[in-house]
Amino acid sequence: MTRVLTTMPAAGLLLLLLSGCAAAGAQSAQPAPTGGPQDRRHLMETMRTDCMERKGFKYVQNIPEPRKISADEELRSAGDYQAMMKYREKYGFGRFADYIYPDDPELRAGSMRKLMASSRVQADMRLQGSMSETQRAQWAVANDTCYSETIKELTGRTFTDEHDLRLRMDEISTRLRSSEIDGDPELVRLARDYGSCLRDRGVRVFSLKPTEIEMSAQSHFVVGLEAVAQRDDSIRAGVYIPAFSAEEAAPYLAREVQAAIEDLECGRDFYAAHRPKDDEVSEKVLRELGVSKELL
Repeated sequence: MTRVLTTMPAAGLLLLLLSGCAAAGAQSAQPAPTGGPQDRRHLMETMRTDCMERKGFKYVQNIPEPRKISADEELRSAGDYQAMMKYREKYGFGRFADYIYPDDPELRAGSMRKLMASSRVQADMRLQGSMSETQRAQWAVANDTCYSETIKELTGRTFTDEHDLRLRMDEISTRLRSSEIDGDPELVRLARDYGSCLRDRGVRVFSLKPTEIEMSAQSHFVVGLEAVAQRDDSIRAGVYIPAFSAEEAAPYLAREVQAAIEDLECGRDFYAAHRPKDDEVSEKVLRELGVSKELL
């Protein structure tokens, strides 16, 4: 996720990159039909581009490539034990595997390391780095205004900016998951059994809540990744990203695979019940928010 030097504070640059995409020489495009998800995303980005250009700023449309979901990924999302075991035996939790299998389609394309290396983000970093602090502040205000106006026109919902939308989505998610997942007696029982199994294997379980327990085994590797990165001092836009070679990452992945398999063995019944329920709640969150997934 190697070191890149910019002329602005790293945290501020990352916020700009993740909240909008500015790039030199961006051209306005004609609105696309609004039939499918990709068309609606195209329309939203075109509207934002036109708005930014009217305000005198440049913007590049952020339209992710359509991604085909494999049959195995569908099964994993449903908590299927065999499909999850097949994945974990090779990729573990999917954290260190990215260094060894960088182009593997089974690994999600949205890792921070890949995002920060993308041509779109690199173009944004160059543009933002070329602006003065005052110009960046003006660009950010215009970007927030254009985002708010576009979302209002497309959904009828009012958000001051993208951060406001994310906060509201988090609030809805926390409320619904608290009642429908943490409040589900069967999931509570399965999470307790899952946690007891992990503890018997020496894993520190920081919470038995159904919404939190899955991170218990994985958190060790999140913390470990950041610790290695800080020693290596590989920093890009305020995010620690170790500059690992495949050979350097291999021993970390081996340990991760072992932990991921043990985690699945302990959580087999929990995953089968929790993942479908969690997907249901995610759909409810979007419906209450009033914004479809492709517009996020």
